[in-house]
Amino acid sequence: MLEVIAQVTSQLAARLNARMLTVHGKSFNLPEAMNEVQDFRAKIAASDTDN
Repeated sequence: MLEVIAQVTSQLAARLNARMLTVHGKSFNLPEAMNEVQDFRAKIAASDTDN
């Protein structure tokens, strides 16, 4: 799903002559974003097993 969102956003940014940025103002990088999502999911799964 993240891949599709990134693709659509990239196409829109190209049409608008804009750049895709993170919430921290860095250039968006799909592999980094996917790693962050995986890390977040792992943290959620770990917290679920703690309860």
